[in-house]
Amino acid sequence: FNHLSQRTGRMVFLNPETGALTSFPSVEGDVSAILSDGKGGYFVGGDFKRVGDLDQAYLVHLTPDGTPNPKWRPKLNNAVTCLALSDKTLFVGGEFSSINNKGRSKLATIDPATGKLQAWEISVDKAPTVLLHLDSTLYVGGTFSKVARSEHKYFIALDVNKGGSVAWKPQTTGPVNALAVDKGVIFAGGRFKDFAGTPRSSLAA
Repeated sequence: FNHLSQRTGRMVFLNPETGALTSFPSVEGDVSAILSDGKGGYFVGGDFKRVGDLDQAYLVHLTPDGTPNPKWRPKLNNAVTCLALSDKTLFVGGEFSSINNKGRSKLATIDPATGKLQAWEISVDKAPTVLLHLDSTLYVGGTFSKVARSEHKYFIALDVNKGGSVAWKPQTTGPVNALAVDKGVIFAGGRFKDFAGTPRSSLAA
């Protein structure tokens, strides 16, 4: 051979200008979500059991220098699929049914500073694919059909200041897999042909 590549694991950080690899820990497993903590570090979620030298499953906090935070240790019993962040709350979606030995079905909130589970509790029957937090609303997309034991398919907006009550539930004919916001407008992408009663092929706003 004439080239030996660096072993990376399943997560890499790249220099945005050059594309070169930067310092990062190796992840032993799959990564589904990476989210800035707003302070130079990152939250990483997925289906893994170890990050760098730290035995930390499914959800880890990386400090600004890229090392796993050994003091931030939430205990989940299954994989994380998506993340969203507000000032004092990390929203976590995934395949789990418990966090820190307390029941949470597919959706939960964690203190981003301490890793402790918060009281907010809304159950979802299938793991969300995407989360987006804006102001006091959490937008949730995926393949689910029930939220808080009531029928809500594929996409829902929850008022996080009112215990997770439904703020908006547009009807869509298929799963929502991607969400973005620009100037107060929510963009949704997925596998649908109709969104909120209007024909839309896989992309709506």
